[in-house]
Amino acid sequence: MSSQHLPLSALLGGIHTPGGESSAEKHLRECPECTRKLRAAEKRVAEIVALAADAHPPATLRERVMRSIAETPRLVRFTEIVANMLDVTPDKARAYLAALDDPNQWQKTPFDGVTRIPVEGGPQTYGAVAHFVRVEPGKVVPMHSHFGPEVGIFLQGRGRHDDGRLCEIGELDEFATGTAHSVEGLPGVASVMLVVARGGVRFGEFDVELLPPR
Repeated sequence: MSSQHLPLSALLGGIHTPGGESSAEKHLRECPECTRKLRAAEKRVAEIVALAADAHPPATLRERVMRSIAETPRLVRFTEIVANMLDVTPDKARAYLAALDDPNQWQKTPFDGVTRIPVEGGPQTYGAVAHFVRVEPGKVVPMHSHFGPEVGIFLQGRGRHDDGRLCEIGELDEFATGTAHSVEGLPGVASVMLVVARGGVRFGEFDVELLPPR
């Protein structure tokens, strides 16, 4: 057990080493006290977010905020990477990013707390499932396998794979053909990611090809 505790900011955000493993994760495996402190903080964050969900801003404020979002997408800093992943123009990438803040754009999936916005990419994405996926805190995209290579990036929030690996904002996540994984949304804001999976995916006994090959 480590004799020195880490600050809560390090436990929540992680400290990445050149070897690719978060030193915070390593510390948590050895220190029950810091593990207890982190779990309590995650629970408190989830409670705060739940309370905030009941707040209803004035109509004029909501209209002003939505107009501002439409003019400058909140996640505009991801325009270049989204354009590259989807093989689309920067203008189209910005339009997709702006749509993420419109609740009416999100479609239900068979999985509790998981919604999606399917998008159409350019020629380089033909035959791929391309969509933005939103995972509410504490909810899970179930275990699934890939018929082809998959690449994803977290644009908002944080997630955790079934092997315990954390997904951080702005990090590319790549999976090879035949691999399988699940991902959980961590406490705080909902996780939003862009996923491009060639050939579709399989959930249990069901094959899902949301965009068939052209």
